[in-house]
Amino acid sequence: ETAVYEGKAFGVSSYGSISAGQNLTMIGNTDGKYIHFNGLLLSFSSGGVLLEFLENPTVVSQGSLQTISNKNRSLNTSASMSVYFGGSITGGTLIFTDKPPITTGVGQRVSSANSGIDAGWILKPSTIYAIKLTNTTSETVTFSASFGWTEL
Repeated sequence: ETAVYEGKAFGVSSYGSISAGQNLTMIGNTDGKYIHFNGLLLSFSSGGVLLEFLENPTVVSQGSLQTISNKNRSLNTSASMSVYFGGSITGGTLIFTDKPPITTGVGQRVSSANSGIDAGWILKPSTIYAIKLTNTTSETVTFSASFGWTEL
């Protein structure tokens, strides 16, 4: 955890809802640095949310700039990566995907679901990445999301 002591580790979190058939996109621009992506944790009120991790999508709208926290609370070093929630994208190269089931094997509806992206990805500098969550159900799904990274 040397990066935390040096003030190079950051995190962001949010929560909200995604209406039936709609999506939410989280967009990050790595600026001029390599980024060690330390993973994404997601919790949903039900299954059926498609997770897509995309490289170099076209940004149609950025969304709302998020507050990023330095994991070393005694330093006020700012992150070079910017993160936006609620934007819109098209295209991009799919590099990871996941979709928790809506029902169990015996036909019972899933009351909550978890998803995420494991740690260990090294992201290219000056590249746009997006995490797109698409609600494939007929009901609104609530979620919480948190992820972290280290700037190399």
